Amino acid sequence: MTISIGQALQALQVLQKMGAAIFPAKEAYCVARLISRLQIHPDLVALAQTRIASVRKFGAEKDGQIIVGPDRIAEFLAEYEPVAAQPIELDVPLLSISILENAPAMTPAEMQLLEPFFAGSTA
Repeated sequence: MTISIGQALQALQVLQKMGAAIFPAKEAYCVARLISRLQIHPDLVALAQTRIASVRKFGAEKDGQIIVGPDRIAEFLAEYEPVAAQPIELDVPLLSISILENAPAMTPAEMQLLEPFFAGSTA
């Protein structure tokens, strides 16, 4: 499947939420395998590092966290978005839609991020 690096990184975050839920053994294995494959993908690792560097560059510390404020968000996005928009080809195991029967509650936005990772998707 071909998706943007940014989409894959966002989907990984949703999959990690799923990874904290209880699934039957076979489904748990499928979710864990997909998470593992994405976590070690070099393009996703590089994007996560780029994001952290950009947040540090354009952010300011507030309450122990570095946050990019409204006055610097345009600069942050100008640096980060072109990298996140790069397409990548992923050869990862797909999930069966039936896995959702045991999935934690999710928002429609989270489901949209996961859509390419289900067997039979058009991504």
